[in-house]
Amino acid sequence: MDTVVSFGDIDGPGEIAWEFHVTSDARGRYWVVTRLAPYQAAVFSPAGRYLQSVGAKGGGPGEFNRIARIAPFPGGMLLTDDVQRRGTLYDLDFRLLRSRPAPGYPDAQLLDAGGAGLMSAVIKTPDRIGYSVHVVDTGGVIVRSLFLNRLPYREDMAALFKRNLASASDAARFWVSHRREYAFALCRYAEFSCTTYLRPVTWFPRPTAAEIGKRNIALEKPPPAELQGVSQDDPRFVWTLSWVPDVRWKAAVVPTGIDSYRIIDLNRYFDSIVERIDLITHRVVASYRVDPVLWSFLSPGQAWFYDEDEDGSTRAFVVRFTMLVP
Repeated sequence: MDTVVSFGDIDGPGEIAWEFHVTSDARGRYWVVTRLAPYQAAVFSPAGRYLQSVGAKGGGPGEFNRIARIAPFPGGMLLTDDVQRRGTLYDLDFRLLRSRPAPGYPDAQLLDAGGAGLMSAVIKTPDRIGYSVHVVDTGGVIVRSLFLNRLPYREDMAALFKRNLASASDAARFWVSHRREYAFALCRYAEFSCTTYLRPVTWFPRPTAAEIGKRNIALEKPPPAELQGVSQDDPRFVWTLSWVPDVRWKAAVVPTGIDSYRIIDLNRYFDSIVERIDLITHRVVASYRVDPVLWSFLSPGQAWFYDEDEDGSTRAFVVRFTMLVP
């Protein structure tokens, strides 16, 4: 694992804090939303230099209450405000293109040049509940919902319905990965047919509905593993990113009441495991366990995490996983 770049200023508009989201655009720049200014996206160069911020607080054009997700598309970025239920599209020169309704809180999005594509989200309406992925048009309207979960939806089991999306090595297909089991599928856009890969390992047991629905209030067992996504840089191979309990996980939890607790250090609560899998032989050809919590892939083989720097400021780190295949 090699560090590609780190960024985050000590203070000023380029300052970042924990609890933030990072996405890269088509020019290799990093868009960051933090809890310090949830109504803005700070943009950093590929070398990690702060460039400018996009957005302001309010309800007008180009204004936000809380940017919940940033999703790239070939010509720019889509910023979704989950309070105002509105998505705003910018081009790569930071010009506001248009706003559109946002039908739900997106976990992930795959968009084309016009802003249409796929959205993973739990939509709590009678006709959409239970479906994990939705097809949206350029106006953000859902035109079709896919992959109905066989379990009835329950709020305390929402993690069973969450999916991550990723581009495949060819434009005709895409990846869908589960959150709470080591399962991912390669699907075709044309007919939405999928080939599913399930990896049974002891460190990532498949959860039962009862285990998902029951909160680990007493902290009698470690947190469940989570699959954070996949990334493909070669037609034959795919990278996977999982969270597994850190050996120090109990030290990262502080009780806040009889039936509640707070995680004070996610990097002590989870470790990350990155694996590279051969899609033809179904064999794991590389497996890396690292201490920081890697939040998601930014591009094939590249992921990001945040941590406190030596000067006490919080910085984001982009890392690259590489291996030589004989």
